[in-house]
Amino acid sequence: MTRGAGTVRFPCDTDGEVRWHLAQADLKKRGLSKFVADAVNWQLFNLNVKAAQNHSVGESGDEIEAELEETLTPVRANRFSKRV
Repeated sequence: MTRGAGTVRFPCDTDGEVRWHLAQADLKKRGLSKFVADAVNWQLFNLNVKAAQNHSVGESGDEIEAELEETLTPVRANRFSKRV
């Protein structure tokens, strides 16, 4: 299921550069939407990593590793299942 939030606005030079790269990769319809969705997912992932780091201040390395593994397991399963 996909769900759109409507129009996304960003500078014209950014739009041109992104569309140029998409054209080089021969991505046609939905190429821009997929590119934006991937970028948003990476940003959300980075925000979650930073939140986990802030949450983990003062914890032992083993506790941090266990928490990261618990968080990353479903992400990895979802990401790698799409490649098969």
